[in-house]
Amino acid sequence: NVKTLNEDIIRLYEQLTDLTMNRAELLNYNQYSNSIFHKLLPEQVYNDIKGKKLTIIPDYILQQIPFEAFVTENSPPKYLIETTEVRYAYSMSYLDAKTQILSTPQKELYAVAPVQFASLGLPDLVFSGSEIEDVQKIFPGNIALNNEATKAAFTTDLEDYRIVHLSTHADIGENEDPWIAFSDNKMFLNEIYATKNQADMVVLSACNTSIGELKKGEGAMSLARGFFHSGAKSVISSLWSTYDKSSKELMTSFYKSLKEGSTKSAAMRKAKLDYIKKYRESAIAPAYWNALIVIGDNSPIIDKANLLPYLSWFIFAILLL
Repeated sequence: NVKTLNEDIIRLYEQLTDLTMNRAELLNYNQYSNSIFHKLLPEQVYNDIKGKKLTIIPDYILQQIPFEAFVTENSPPKYLIETTEVRYAYSMSYLDAKTQILSTPQKELYAVAPVQFASLGLPDLVFSGSEIEDVQKIFPGNIALNNEATKAAFTTDLEDYRIVHLSTHADIGENEDPWIAFSDNKMFLNEIYATKNQADMVVLSACNTSIGELKKGEGAMSLARGFFHSGAKSVISSLWSTYDKSSKELMTSFYKSLKEGSTKSAAMRKAKLDYIKKYRESAIAPAYWNALIVIGDNSPIIDKANLLPYLSWFIFAILLL
């Protein structure tokens, strides 16, 4: 019954986005999530995907749900992410088209965190500055903090970076017109479509960056889609309002795994599993750890194959010495 299933998924989304969930509400979520999971993925299908790398191309309302947070077993509760690595795509043809694009960015990292938004009347994001500083320690590059994080500077500097990271405010906006905030102004979806980038990965560490008007046959008209359209091969984006402190923790862990050569979905999975393990006894709500998802190309940022020639020379030098 698709109509009933859609209603169930909307209710599940409301639970998933609840940062104030207590232990009793978490137990209720576990039961409800487990019930919907079995409707979407019968046991035989789940057994087929368990332990594998799963690409999900969701349609309509399912685009709002992170499959990783589905409860696969209720006693004790276990999430899908604990058995399966997940990433998302708009279509297989879209993924294939992205692999054909030759990008030649000259710089590594461009990270932006306005932190304060006095002219826009938005609250400060206390942890966003330290988030991009931690990222810069892992992937050296350029960062723009506070008054340097302007809309004009971002538009000018965006094009020549392999990794673009935005830690800021974002939302769907009035009349479902998504925007992302800089220190001086907002950038709207139609403006993002007009920009160009060559990024292997754009990280949108902000609220509701995967959310937008749902169009049949196309999906959500979101900020994530805007950055894909302007050139990005993959986008890390959010399905609801993120919590500043937990986003910082997840992002630091995510980048450390990328630096070690993990794929993007493997790095995100490890970051989430570390967070779950750390806070499981505190009955932490899924809203804290599962807003961010990986969409698009899944290749590693650090290509281990390119390091092999250097490793061979290093071993030869050691032997020679």
